[in-house]
Amino acid sequence: MESSDQLSTDGSITPPSQSIASSTARLWSLLREFLETAILTLLIFLLVRAVVQNYRVKGSSMEPNIHDGQYLMVNK
Repeated sequence: MESSDQLSTDGSITPPSQSIASSTARLWSLLREFLETAILTLLIFLLVRAVVQNYRVKGSSMEPNIHDGQYLMVNK
């Protein structure tokens, strides 16, 4: 076994080029997963902001049900 070869988890020997390729593929997979999650989160946030709006209650005119300083989400 050469010093540049690596022993994989199943006991087989993989050349360095395959090891680098597999780690690069894992990195791209992780980056893609992160981007998909970030884009989906942004889309959900924008959808919620387009449908509802939040307001903060000022004063005690709506007591006893809604108190001063509470936030309400209102359908646009």
